[in-house]
Amino acid sequence: MNRSKRKTDNENGDREGRCTAYNEKKHRFCRQKISKRVPEPFASEVDFKALYCGNHGNMYSTLLKDRKRQKVIHNDSKRGNRIPCPVDPSHMIYESNVKAHVTKCPKAKLASEDRQRKYYKHDINTGGCGEETFNSSKEDMQIDPKAFAIRILTAYKNTFLQSSSSEEDVDVTSLTEEEMYQAIPTQNYFPSEKKLGLESVITKHRVKIGGIKHLEQIGSLVGHARVNNLLEGADTVLEMGAGRATTGVVLSGVCAAKKGKKVKLVLVEKAGSRAKADTALRRDKALEEESIENGVEQDYFRLQDVDVQRIKCDLAHVSIPEALAEAEGKPLLCQEVNTKGTGTKNEKRNILVIAKHLCGAGTDLALKSIIPIKHRVSGYILATCCHGLCSWDLYVGRDFLGTAMCTNAEGTESSFGEHEFNLMKRWACGTVLGDRNGLDDAQMNDETSKKETDNEHTTSCDDETEDMSVTKVSNSMGLKCGPHGLGRACQRLIDYGRCDFLKNKLLGKTSGEVKLCHYVNPRVTPQNALLFCQAT
Repeated sequence: MNRSKRKTDNENGDREGRCTAYNEKKHRFCRQKISKRVPEPFASEVDFKALYCGNHGNMYSTLLKDRKRQKVIHNDSKRGNRIPCPVDPSHMIYESNVKAHVTKCPKAKLASEDRQRKYYKHDINTGGCGEETFNSSKEDMQIDPKAFAIRILTAYKNTFLQSSSSEEDVDVTSLTEEEMYQAIPTQNYFPSEKKLGLESVITKHRVKIGGIKHLEQIGSLVGHARVNNLLEGADTVLEMGAGRATTGVVLSGVCAAKKGKKVKLVLVEKAGSRAKADTALRRDKALEEESIENGVEQDYFRLQDVDVQRIKCDLAHVSIPEALAEAEGKPLLCQEVNTKGTGTKNEKRNILVIAKHLCGAGTDLALKSIIPIKHRVSGYILATCCHGLCSWDLYVGRDFLGTAMCTNAEGTESSFGEHEFNLMKRWACGTVLGDRNGLDDAQMNDETSKKETDNEHTTSCDDETEDMSVTKVSNSMGLKCGPHGLGRACQRLIDYGRCDFLKNKLLGKTSGEVKLCHYVNPRVTPQNALLFCQAT
C-alpha cells in the first residue's frame, strides 16, 4: 500500500490496532502499532485493551493518575472538599488541611532547601532593563492591528534591511518572507563539526542528544565557539537553563580536547531532568580513561577532563557569582558581588556562556544574571526560543524596542508599552503556523523525525477568527510576507533588543562583537536565531 493510501485510511477511521495518542501539533493520531506490553495495574485487568505504542507508553501513567484523581475528587461532609495541593498540584489534599499540609509537603520542603542555598537570592534577576512605558499619556489608546503591523515591518526594515535596499522608501507590505529572512545571515557550522567527528563521539558515549535535528543545532553552536576562537580561552562553560545538558556536555568535551586540560562545566537549571547528559559524562569517564591508557588519541572530544556541577535554581533567583564560587570551590571575591560586574584589570576572561532554546523570558533572566560577572565572560552563544512566553516586566531590550516602535507610518510618535509588546509576542507564533518544521511527508513518516518534531517547543496558537489574529491581519492587509514573515519580524525585533542589551550593558566600554544570525536552516527548526557576543 502506498503512503498516501495508508495516510487516508488512518484518517478515515481505519485505525484498528493503532495507537490512540493524539498529537495536537500535527492534528492527527499516532500511526504506530499498539504495543502488547501494558504496565500494571492495567495488565492485571481482564477486560483492559492496550491503547498506546511503545513511544507513548508513558501515557499509561497519566491514565493511572486520572483514575486516582477521579476517586479522590469528592465531597466529604466531615472533612470537606478535596483540592489540588497549592504547592504541588499533582496530588490532592483536603481543603481544611491546606495550612498544615503546605508546611510538610515534600515539594515545599525541597523548595525550602533550595532557598537555603547561598546562591539563592529571591528575584535578584527580575525587573528587566529599560523604560517600562513610552509616551504613557497614550497608553490607554486601543491598538490598531493594521497600523501596528506596518510599524513592525517598518522597524524590521530600518533595523535589518537598510544597507541591503537601494530604495529608501520601500513599501513594507511588499516585502516577501524570503527577503526578510535573508536580511539576517545564516551561519551553520554543523557540517565542519561533523567532519571533525561530532556524530561519532555522540554515538560512542551514548549521549541522548534527542535526534538528528538537535545534533545539528548543537554542532552549529559548537562551531560558532570554534570559529571565533572561544574554545581555547574557556576554563569554565556556563550553560543557562541547562535541562538535560546535552549542549553543555558536548561543548565542554570539545573545549577540553582543544585546550588539552581540565574544563569546568556549570549547569544552571531550576528543576531536575530525566536522562541527564552529565550522568552519561560521569558514567563514561572510566571508558575514556581506559582508551587513553590504550593509546587511543582523542583530539576532538575528551570527557575525562570535564568536571561538572549542577546548580538547581530558577534563573530569576540565582546569584551567578556565588553559584560559580560554589561550583569552582573558590572563595567569593568582593568585587564579584556588586551588580556592576567590575573586576580587577588583570582578571582573565575565562567563562563561556551558552544556552540552547532558552525559552521566553529565560533568555532575559540569563542575560540579567550575567551582569555581576561580565568582566570574566569571553563569549555568549545563546539560541532563543518561545518568544510567546516573554514578559515585558522581565524583558531586557525595552529601550531599543520602545524607541524603534515609537514612530508610526506618518512619522509621528505613538505609544509603545506592555500592551503593544504582548500583541507583538503573540504574533511571534506566526513563524510556526501550519508548519511541521519544514519537513515533507516522506520525512514525517520517518520514525526519528516524528520523535524530534514532538520534542519541538510549542508555546502558542493563532485563532484566525479573532480580529487581532496574526493570520487575519496579514491576510486582510495582503502582506506578501504572510503571517510567517510578520511573526518572524516580531521574533527578530525582540531578539535585537537583547543584542542591544549585550552591547550596551554586558560589553559596555569593552571592545567586542555582537551579532544576530540564523545558526541552522529553518527546516531544522523555525526557532533558529542565535545571539552571539564576543569580548575582545
